[in-house]
Amino acid sequence: MNQASEITSLGVALPGEHVDDLLRRPEAAEYLRRRYAIGTTAENLSAMAGRGNGPAYRKIMGTCIYRRGDIDAWIIAKISAPIERRAPKASRSAEPAPNTVGHLSAPLSERERAANAA
Repeated sequence: MNQASEITSLGVALPGEHVDDLLRRPEAAEYLRRRYAIGTTAENLSAMAGRGNGPAYRKIMGTCIYRRGDIDAWIIAKISAPIERRAPKASRSAEPAPNTVGHLSAPLSERERAANAA
């Protein structure tokens, strides 16, 4: 029995789903890189699976198998709402604070402030 018929005989391929939509971890990582430009590895997917925060997967005789649809659904769930462009922050004044000299200096002592005032 070849692997494709083994996968379908185990009931992993859902009705209307093609066996080619099932990916091993290295193939799933490559799919994420090519389709979504997300740089990940099979090891990364394995770590996410261990933490429970990666895409859904199944096991066939000890081999982790990902469905393309599950990967797509996982990515869609991770997409944030649109981020609006914010106005640039106001620039800081070039003047140092009144009791300091420069931005990295310690506050002036009483004697230094008196000397600067004269």
